[in-house]
Amino acid sequence: MHSLRGYASDWLTGGLHLVVLSVSFELRSTEIWPYSFATMALLSFFGWVAAYKRYRTTADLPTSKIASAAQGYVEIHGKSALISGTDTRAPFSGKTCCWFRYSVEKKNTGGEWRISEAMTSDKPFLLIDDSGTCQIDPTGAEIMPVDKQVWVEDDIRVSEWRIPENCELFAVGKLSTIGPTAETVPIKGRIKTLHVYQGSRERFIKTEDKQKTKISVPVAATKERKNYLKKPDDGRVFLIAGLHPDKVGQRFFLISLTHVIGIIGFTTSSIVMWC
Repeated sequence: MHSLRGYASDWLTGGLHLVVLSVSFELRSTEIWPYSFATMALLSFFGWVAAYKRYRTTADLPTSKIASAAQGYVEIHGKSALISGTDTRAPFSGKTCCWFRYSVEKKNTGGEWRISEAMTSDKPFLLIDDSGTCQIDPTGAEIMPVDKQVWVEDDIRVSEWRIPENCELFAVGKLSTIGPTAETVPIKGRIKTLHVYQGSRERFIKTEDKQKTKISVPVAATKERKNYLKKPDDGRVFLIAGLHPDKVGQRFFLISLTHVIGIIGFTTSSIVMWC
């Protein structure tokens, strides 16, 4: 398990704006507000840059089939599934799921909710499309879950987010394949190879030197091939969402638009109060 990580950073979703507002109200001074608005305008600028970057990533990167996806940075889309033999359950609802996170908040004497405990699942799970299977390591990902439940009792509030089994799943990250690829496989012993690739003789390259021949392997024949998706090493966006790719793009577009409005509004308010 890792510490709580939301589907996006606070500076992307506006969480830091609330912190600035809270501090400004607590200081109870009108002189602080021009600086507060200027700070929030700056936060909105960085939020817009981050949200627009994610929007362009989802819009520009083509969705690939798992079996034919190139090695490296890819976008894939399919259904979520548990790895065989695993049983991940959300701790408060008890529901079986592929991924979860939760937070426990306590209300302080000022009536504000403060996180006292939080946890995020780091167990790998699967994304399956009609061409193959990919194992996803969610460590370090920005995750947009599809299910959420909240429980409140006295001064304690528990929130739980989940990606259930067999739900729509979209992911952007670094793909790597272990085992035979769909490109080339050397032939050593034609008779031994033929029984593995029955019905695919038309794909063999005829040659006199059978020991050095290479063939294009049908996707269905690459049974030992295992695909893995994880956080890119170069710092590019690593995103997992229980949504259709189009909806993910729309959400980031709306977030970026909201930040543009914030930049204009907070900047104007700051200038007016300074004047």
